[in-house]
This record gives sequence, C-alpha cells and structure tokens, in this order.
Amino acid sequence: MLNYEDVSNMLSEVGPKLDVVEISGIEEDDAWFVVLDEDGDYGVELYHDGTNGKLVFSAEIGSPPEDVLHSVCMDMLALNLGWQDTAGARIARDPDSGEFVLLQDVVLYELTSVDLQNAIASFAQAAVGLRALVATGRSESDDEETQSSAVSDEDGPPIIRV
Repeated sequence: MLNYEDVSNMLSEVGPKLDVVEISGIEEDDAWFVVLDEDGDYGVELYHDGTNGKLVFSAEIGSPPEDVLHSVCMDMLALNLGWQDTAGARIARDPDSGEFVLLQDVVLYELTSVDLQNAIASFAQAAVGLRALVATGRSESDDEETQSSAVSDEDGPPIIRV
C-alpha cells in the first residue's frame, strides 16, 4: 500500500500534467491541496487514509441560493443514490459552513501515477460542474449544448460523471 511519501512522489510526477495551479502538501495532516484557480480560492483536498488504504478527495462546491436550496438538496440526494455510477462519489453538507462538499474515495492498492492523474482530473471536472449546479440550481448543460461533468437528465436529477 502507498504511504504518504509515495503519494507525494506520485503527485510531484503528475502535477505538471494536470491543469492545476499548484499542489501543496500538508504532511502533519496527511493531506494535499490541489489549487485549481489562479486566486488559490478553489481546489481539491486529498487526505491520505492509510488505515483504510485510500485517498479521500474532497472539494467544496458551494452553498445554493435560498430559492433553489430544496431542489439542489433533492438533486444531491439523488446523486448519492447513484454511487455505483459515480465511482462512489457522494455529496455532503458541512454543518458549520453550510457548504456542499463533493467526496470520493480512491483505493491506494495498486494505484499508479496514471490512475491518480485521471482520478484528480475527473474529480476536479465534476466539482467544477457541480459548483455551477449548486450556485444556480441548474447544470451547465441546461444552458449549453456541450455536456459537462454534471449533466442534466431530462427525466431526473443531474448525473455526475467521475
């Protein structure tokens, strides 16, 4: 199983290949922060959970306006039910900040640099798409012809592709 140093080395290898601004390690927390925007305000946190043999990806995806809160909550609960189609991605709400958080576990066993790179890229893309959904109550595909990582299904809630 990969330890914190192994994952740090892999992140150093894949970091330049990802469309990210910076990857910062926080060794005392067994964590890293992958900065996705130039301001450094948005990114993906990765927690090394060696006890359970996984990396836990986490990204704040916002807090919806009051007028769409109910519909966004319903969509997020439906997304959680589809965990088999989302590689186990799930949504939670931070009780202190009120922010919705996208979470996903990545198993460390036999994880390669390519696997890690793909997992970070997919997760970051999904988080960006879900930020749009949470902010407006609508997925990007409701407004555009192109599909994003959060895709609206006409007969149901948005579908996340991780």
